[in-house]
Amino acid sequence: MGDKLSFGEGTIFAEGYGFSPKRVMRDPSISIELKGFYAYISSYTGSGVTAWPGTKRIMQELGIGKQRLFKLIKEAQLKGLIKVEKARNNQGQFTNNTYHLVIEPSKAQFNPCPTQPDTGTPYTVQPYPGK
Repeated sequence: MGDKLSFGEGTIFAEGYGFSPKRVMRDPSISIELKGFYAYISSYTGSGVTAWPGTKRIMQELGIGKQRLFKLIKEAQLKGLIKVEKARNNQGQFTNNTYHLVIEPSKAQFNPCPTQPDTGTPYTVQPYPGK
């Protein structure tokens, strides 16, 4: 008989869980650090697509500073992985962000190969003549 996943008390799932799409995890253009941040945010979404852990909590639990966190948030936004909604309180001060996982990013965001060559004159000689 195979093992069964248990989601009850005392398991690693007891505090909640999310999902990490394989498409994101297998994309070589996404750094290991960004994949870790994305998986962390995903773990807060449960069965939904939004999460709202505070920046202090994220920094403490991931062991990173504010600059590194903001770099990861920006990179995740540029890659089309998340959208960030900044909330304000009654005094107009920023409070916790709400992170929305982008479920259907454009295909261009997952295409690490440029459409234009990286040099002015692309290499045109066949490396193996006759093939």
